[in-house]
Amino acid sequence: MRSFYPLWIAFVLFLTHILFSTKEMEDWSVKDVLAFAREAGVSEKALKVLEGQEVTGGGLQDSSQIELERIGVRFGQAKVLIRARDKFLHRMFTAIMDHVLLFLLMSSISFLF
Repeated sequence: MRSFYPLWIAFVLFLTHILFSTKEMEDWSVKDVLAFAREAGVSEKALKVLEGQEVTGGGLQDSSQIELERIGVRFGQAKVLIRARDKFLHRMFTAIMDHVLLFLLMSSISFLF
């Protein structure tokens, strides 16, 4: 029977690279949030609100559209930001799951040979 040790090491290194090469949203600074919101197409007025309220990644991750509106982000801009946040988080989760599934497939194929 073949040893899966080298394959596991490669997988762990690869997964570690993916997980730590991109800063998790909860660790984002206010500047990171502003850059993300700007890239998502949020207005300068909404960016000033986010900056004034010192919204960090953890705050953005936990915020609802209603909470953003309460701090002064207009409805449409809050919608844009929440949609971009959800899309980003979904892409991160999907990327991790894709790599896990690829590893499992590789493990299954190498087990056959």
